Amino acid sequence: MPGKKLDDERPSDCGLAFGFTSTTPGFPADDLGESDPIEVFATRYMQEPWRFPDKHIELASLSVAMIVRNDETNIARSLESVKDIANEIIVVDTGSSDHTVEIARSHGAKVVFHPWNNSWSEAGNICLENATCDWVLFLDADDELIAEDVSRLAQLIQDIDHSGFYLGEIYYVGEQEEDGAVSSLSFRLWRNKSEYRFADADQEQLKASARHNNPRVGVAEVRINNFGYLNKPNTNKVQRDLRILMGERDDGSGDFSLRIKVGVDYLAQGDFKRALESYKRAFANLSGSDIQNAARLANNMSLCLKSLGRHRQALKLLRDAQDAYPEYVDLFYMEGLVHFEERDYESATTCFETCLTMGSHRRLYYSHSGVGSYMAAYMAARTCLALGNEAKSLCYYEKALALNAGYGRAAYDLGLLLLRKDGPENVRQILESQVDLNSEVVLSSLSLLFSQTGYYDISLIYVEQLAEKGSAPSQTALLKGECLFNLGYFKEAIAEFDKVAISSQHYSAACANKSVCYMLIGDSKRAIEAIDLIKSIKEFALVHAIYRSVASLSKGRVSSISLDVAQKDSALQIVADLMGKLLELKNLDVFEKAVALLDELGLSPGESSLFLGKIYYDAGYNEIAVEELIHAYESGSADGESFYILGSTAFDNEFFEEAKTFFFEALHRGVEELGLFVLLGRTLIKQGEIGLAAEVFEAGAGKYPNAPLIAELRQHI
Repeated sequence: MPGKKLDDERPSDCGLAFGFTSTTPGFPADDLGESDPIEVFATRYMQEPWRFPDKHIELASLSVAMIVRNDETNIARSLESVKDIANEIIVVDTGSSDHTVEIARSHGAKVVFHPWNNSWSEAGNICLENATCDWVLFLDADDELIAEDVSRLAQLIQDIDHSGFYLGEIYYVGEQEEDGAVSSLSFRLWRNKSEYRFADADQEQLKASARHNNPRVGVAEVRINNFGYLNKPNTNKVQRDLRILMGERDDGSGDFSLRIKVGVDYLAQGDFKRALESYKRAFANLSGSDIQNAARLANNMSLCLKSLGRHRQALKLLRDAQDAYPEYVDLFYMEGLVHFEERDYESATTCFETCLTMGSHRRLYYSHSGVGSYMAAYMAARTCLALGNEAKSLCYYEKALALNAGYGRAAYDLGLLLLRKDGPENVRQILESQVDLNSEVVLSSLSLLFSQTGYYDISLIYVEQLAEKGSAPSQTALLKGECLFNLGYFKEAIAEFDKVAISSQHYSAACANKSVCYMLIGDSKRAIEAIDLIKSIKEFALVHAIYRSVASLSKGRVSSISLDVAQKDSALQIVADLMGKLLELKNLDVFEKAVALLDELGLSPGESSLFLGKIYYDAGYNEIAVEELIHAYESGSADGESFYILGSTAFDNEFFEEAKTFFFEALHRGVEELGLFVLLGRTLIKQGEIGLAAEVFEAGAGKYPNAPLIAELRQHI
């Protein structure tokens, strides 16, 4: 049960007018003036019982508050992260049309409904008015309290000297969590006092009028992950944030965290140059003693430089910062990412191994979760794999899971590596012995692993387990629908796709899949109706145009599609994915009708043959693939990949002279895959050209120095 609020009647601890209003600004006096000593004692005893050790005191309690709208994909993770510390959870829903409310209630949250009036602070104040505990922790639905900091937060709310705390906020801005992040301080935790309310009708950022050196507003070693900018951020939210932030005072006396947040929003838009300028301005206004923020900004700026391709400058900045802040592990992790982008995998491996030696959280610094543990191990696995050392890569993947059994990315990539050499059931057993099967992230990753490698029956097992959790119903419905679709249960798949909420980020994919299902059961009318559900979604305009054209063609109608030159490559990838799926499902009727689309996309006969040859080869139709690729060659449209495919097919059929010709042509055209060096070397050995084979292996070893297979073949020579 929440503890009694001890200080509701006390004068305000501090004026929080910049983002808050206070009816009684100022700090409490050290004494009560000329009052009678007995009255002073009684007042202090009633209002500040923590000063008296002989009186029993209930532990301070915590309200977690958040504003939500259509956040079903993220909210479960956020609520799970605070379940062991929150005495109550207040969720203000501003108009969700997905499963957000059900998920919040299933986690014990009190849900309050409040229509959105374009005022974030109005909804925020509804949260505060419903909070009944001693402290308030304000989160977004895409936030996550880092697990190892829960105990720190529990200690923090027993504090008797502070009115509130800035917490470390880590913003992930890449495609994946391990791609890098930037950090800042955010005012998220304060005493629950009735006079503390949000003041600005458009103000989203939580800031105190007192700066960080105010003795009543502290900086705590508690971190929050923010995933709102990861992968595909909400562009409208980013632009709104920038309008708000750029309207704030930023003349050198402004809030330090303002410039950090501006930089984050520019990063989310891919405007790395402006983000860098924002961080430079923040750095220029630091005091000489502000080690913590200086280290953080150095890391943030190096991420911008890396994203701009200015690797040399990024490395110089990082090494200078490492000299100044040698305990800040994030700097060494970021250096590893820069080397990884440069394909200097040996240097990258050294950096990630250094991170593992250092470990994660260091005093004074807000290290990103995992950079000194599971993410460093995961990236070390990727660098070893890039170097061709699969055995070492396996060890690092397993280490990543040992450090974090809920790390889905490591489970997925380890599974891919194991499936190269072992059957799906054995791989399944190996993975299940190393992962946390209670983790929804893991279940989702395992489902994707077996689905994307064609083992849909196994994937369906994990989807069913995920459905039992009930935390991401739209995502689960999409995954289940895709499994059923690929197993040939088209009507059942349609029923699952219909469960995906319109407001969900998975809705467009569900409509596209549903359209294909209708095509495959011969209902072209409904196929067109299904894909037309997303015709107004700008990001899926190409998908809509292409799927609608294929649906029309499958009905025997003439189709027309017009594209800009800049859209051609994206359109061809969409067509390749769709036609590959049709081949996988062995629906040659719709596939052959869809071939007509290639003319509309402006492909010449030779380009069409090249395109179709690769699709046929990927789907296992090798003989037809060879015919198409030879036609592409005769038409002058062949590329390096097509020669590699022709060489591989010739090698499998023991046509070694032809394979040799094709492989050398693939090399000449820029293909440098490990498999090409291996197959060409084997071909030359079969031909008795041992000296030339040795040269090929030497060249391969230069590209992949730790590849054990090349080393083995060189020994046979």
